[in-house]
Amino acid sequence: MDSERGITFDLSNGNPVTEADLFKRYYKPTLSKLLSTRLKESMSEEEYNMLFIKDISPNGNFIVDADGITYIYGRYEIGPYVSGIVKVSVPWSEIKDILK
Repeated sequence: MDSERGITFDLSNGNPVTEADLFKRYYKPTLSKLLSTRLKESMSEEEYNMLFIKDISPNGNFIVDADGITYIYGRYEIGPYVSGIVKVSVPWSEIKDILK
């Protein structure tokens, strides 16, 4: 069994960055919709159809980079073992309205 954990640090103080640090108070419905849309776009139809959960929510396991934010979903979290670790990226341009 494998797993992957994303940890993003604030370079000014070395503290881990949480969703609460990045997003406005009521970000979850908007971000969930964006993640669910990007999930479908990031997989083949066959892979997508195997998933247990297709309407995904932010799970606190993410990384950020110059392009946007990527959420990481472990095996069995949203799909069967064969689906592996699923990563879903959303560009900054799509989440700018919910960022602090």
